[in-house]
Amino acid sequence: MIRSWENAWVEFVLFLAFPVEFRKVVYTTNAIESLNARFRRAVQHRGHFPNEQSALKVLYLVVTRRQKNRERRDRGNQFAAALLMPRRLIESTFESHVVTHSHDRIVALLARRFEVSEQAMRFRLMNLALVDPI
Repeated sequence: MIRSWENAWVEFVLFLAFPVEFRKVVYTTNAIESLNARFRRAVQHRGHFPNEQSALKVLYLVVTRRQKNRERRDRGNQFAAALLMPRRLIESTFESHVVTHSHDRIVALLARRFEVSEQAMRFRLMNLALVDPI
């Protein structure tokens, strides 16, 4: 998780340049805070773990368990993606590069153009069915 933060730090700092009103919309879908709270609850509920492997299994189960309000969060994330990476612009830019570049190169180009992380762009392209799921 720390590595993810370090890799995404530049994009996160750029995010802070957006107006407060926009950031508040995104804050309501803050998956990291939610996941951290779920981790804390799971660890507190179980007390102690005999080894690291058992602790990692509990955290894995927390991550893979579906939450009641997950659908609302997913819709919020889809809204933010559509706002930051509009479908028509993504599709037209993707189609203009698909002949000359690999999908990985296109993801990097689009991420840079729309000022989002490559991971966010790859996820958006998968949702638009422009690239295959990994």
